[in-house]
Amino acid sequence: PPGAAPLDVAGLYPRLHAEGYDYGPVFRGVRAAWRHGDALLAELELPDGAARDAARHTLHPALLDSALHVTSLLGDEAAQAPGTLALPFAWTGVTAHARGSRTARVRVTPGGDGTRIELTDTEGRPLATVASYVTRPVTADRLTRRRRHLYTVTDEPLPATAGRPDRRTWAVLGDDDLGLGAPAHAGLDALGATVPDVVILPVTAPDAEGEQLPGAVRAALGRVLETLRAWSADPRYAASTLVVLTGGGLAGTAVHGLVRAAQAEDPGRILLVARTGPDGPVPDRAALA
Repeated sequence: PPGAAPLDVAGLYPRLHAEGYDYGPVFRGVRAAWRHGDALLAELELPDGAARDAARHTLHPALLDSALHVTSLLGDEAAQAPGTLALPFAWTGVTAHARGSRTARVRVTPGGDGTRIELTDTEGRPLATVASYVTRPVTADRLTRRRRHLYTVTDEPLPATAGRPDRRTWAVLGDDDLGLGAPAHAGLDALGATVPDVVILPVTAPDAEGEQLPGAVRAALGRVLETLRAWSADPRYAASTLVVLTGGGLAGTAVHGLVRAAQAEDPGRILLVARTGPDGPVPDRAALA
């Protein structure tokens, strides 16, 4: 650009890597840069392989991130405390003007309230504007892979049952392919007048692949939903426990959400037990409920 002094960007990404920033090949988009007064000008370009991905975005994240890399050429590193990284903290006045570009030109202008960033295409047409971009220093030890969560999911082992007599009555809905050793019944209506203490509903993985798999999963969900509705609606089952025994896989995952919703509506009457997978071990019957 007229009146602008060129800057050496060959060592930009090696220097950023040494400072603790690790950018992959798609995010290394700064191709050239110049200083024009207090402002920096730069040309940005994504790799050819990112062209299709760029067309899907209003502004490709790697192109925007490359514009932020230009701010590291402003020469204010001395103000940053040793051992810290400057990370985005606040964005003000962000406006997108066009979409789908793989290349861009950027003007970066520092100011008292933050850095102004103006992105255009190679013809000078506006792509995006950021009125103010502000960073904050963060120490490297706060960017470790350690994650802290307020809630975690833990496995609760089934209780040991060896030597404990089980005087409850049992039934299995459908075929007892898992060998649970309880009388099998086609459905709830087939249980008769005296409902067993524990009724097990096994949910096996659908024997289907490809285009038939979604229909098979819906069929498994439909069977479980029909059983849950009948179980909650009929007072005959009020003193018994329904155990939904899943075997993992896509059907098991879908059934989990359905059963949890039913448990919330009808607490204490439905138990969800998950095997580790379709070929996983079958829990001891007396430990199921």
